Amino acid sequence: MQVKGFKDLSGQEFIGEVVSEGLNTIDVKNPMSIVLTPKGILPVPYILSNEDTTITFSFSKLLLGPFDISNEMFESYRKIFSQIITPPEKLII
Repeated sequence: MQVKGFKDLSGQEFIGEVVSEGLNTIDVKNPMSIVLTPKGILPVPYILSNEDTTITFSFSKLLLGPFDISNEMFESYRKIFSQIITPPEKLII
């Protein structure tokens, strides 16, 4: 799973799984917007849909991206969309 960050022309930041990348476009599966709250970062759907969503973005419609995201953000995304939940690597039992 290759999850990257993006920023669109409206200034909205979001993350999503990169499915494929062409010369002028990039396909992003299940994009999630990044909303800052007093308690931290809250991921919300970039486009409201009840199904897996893949969106094709033109690079001309993106201000920034794809760029690497933090491990914490990646783990949050993976927990939302993964069928199998794995514990963090630093878990001590």
